[in-house]
Formats: sequence, C-alpha cells, structure tokens
Amino acid sequence: MVLYSNSASVKARFGQYSDPKEFGGAVDSLPYERGLTRIDKALDLTAKDIFAQSRSGVPKIAMLITDGTQTAAADAKGLKEASEPLRQAGVRVLAVGVGKGVDREELRLVTESDEDVVVAADFEDLLLKLSNLTSQACRLAGKHHQKSVRSTCGLRAAGA
Repeated sequence: MVLYSNSASVKARFGQYSDPKEFGGAVDSLPYERGLTRIDKALDLTAKDIFAQSRSGVPKIAMLITDGTQTAAADAKGLKEASEPLRQAGVRVLAVGVGKGVDREELRLVTESDEDVVVAADFEDLLLKLSNLTSQACRLAGKHHQKSVRSTCGLRAAGA
C-alpha cells in the first residue's frame, strides 16, 4: 500500500498482513492526507519499492485510487512516463477515480486498456462498481494461475 499526496510513502508491503481483517484495519487507519495529488510519485515508489520485492511467476496487479488529477508541478512526470517502469516490470495497473475531480482520460494514461479504468461519482457508487473491478483483477490474475485464482477470487468477489 502506498499513500500519496505531496509525497508518497509505503504503508504496507506484500506478505505483511496474512489476515484480511488485519489488512482491512490497516486500510481503515490510513490518514487522509490533504495536499497535492502527486500520482507520479506514488507510481514511482510503487515500482521501485513494492514491486521490486514481488515474487516472480505471480501475477502483478496494482490498483491506483485517486479523487483528483495529477498536480502540475515543475518536477512532476507525465503519468504515461511515470507508469512505464510498472509496465516494464509486467505490472498491470488498474485505475480507480472517485469524485467529480477525476479525469478519466488522465487515468487511462497509466493503464493498458479502457477496461482498466473505473470512475465513480462517490464511494457509494464505487461499491456498486466494485464487483466489476474485482472481476477484472481476478480475470487478469487468472490468466496466469487459473486453478488457484478461481476459488480465491470467487470468495473475494462474493465478499466485496
């Protein structure tokens, strides 16, 4: 998990939480950071820190969640450029935008296809769309691990 605003910081790494409730508690305890929306910094840190530690042979999927657009700053990278190291590492990025300040076309810059972008009016709307997003993530993972993913994703999609 990478939290970002003016900067980006790692809040959880692969394997840190083995219990879904414990992971959910960690997500719920994340602070809301006001400030800039430096999506480029989040993508950069995710590529350098999170996926640098991932196991080989396992599907790599990152989910970007934002309520705004990339802040224009002198040192900001374009989102296509910022997401390139993830693509080169074989990571499929799913982009989720929540709220009126989201630009679907900007989110599309970090993904491989239009299907990988979900935009919701608010979090209630996102919950309605979450089933489709979960199915997309499971389908992507399933391309690599048909048997093991089927049952796990079925449970996650049903519990979403």
